[in-house]
Amino acid sequence: MVYDICLKYYCHINNEPLKSITKLPEKEALDLAKKLRDENPCNAHCRFGSILTFDENFVTYYNHRKNVEKLLYERFISLGGKPQTMSPYYLFVHDLSWLTNVIIDEINGGIARIIEVRLNDIDIFDVSFVLGDSMLSVNSDEWDGLFLKDSLMQSITLHQGFENYFNSIKPQLNPHPFIEAQLWTDKYHHLIRTV
Repeated sequence: MVYDICLKYYCHINNEPLKSITKLPEKEALDLAKKLRDENPCNAHCRFGSILTFDENFVTYYNHRKNVEKLLYERFISLGGKPQTMSPYYLFVHDLSWLTNVIIDEINGGIARIIEVRLNDIDIFDVSFVLGDSMLSVNSDEWDGLFLKDSLMQSITLHQGFENYFNSIKPQLNPHPFIEAQLWTDKYHHLIRTV
């Protein structure tokens, strides 16, 4: 059976989809983060705190994210993945029920939007997955929680649908009840749609 699963992403209404701030050098990334915060304030752009702490918090995040991406990249290649970038694009598999009221208000108020791409349109060697938040999960070179599309689809099929599968793993995903997807290429940009 074929399941119609979508990868989704929440972003500011003015943001172009499939951009990664970690593709930029640290100083350029910080400058862009501050520009986004000032020109397009939203929960995502303001999450690094006040102007007094923003720079330090962002740089800490940026360097941790780069370390995590290095480990994700290496693990993805070891599983047969064929990344076209070292900085993947992060999306969520199908379910966005974890979104906070603040983010939902931003979407309803026209400040933010949700974009999606169908998983069936993405090649197995272009995408990987982590249960929960990779920033919190990936903590050592021995970590092996990354998996490919075929494993995800097998689990969904075994549970007779995404909802059944997701409900079976949701208790272990607390406090981050989602499946994170890492898209390792730009080639699906034309398939992205706003929902």
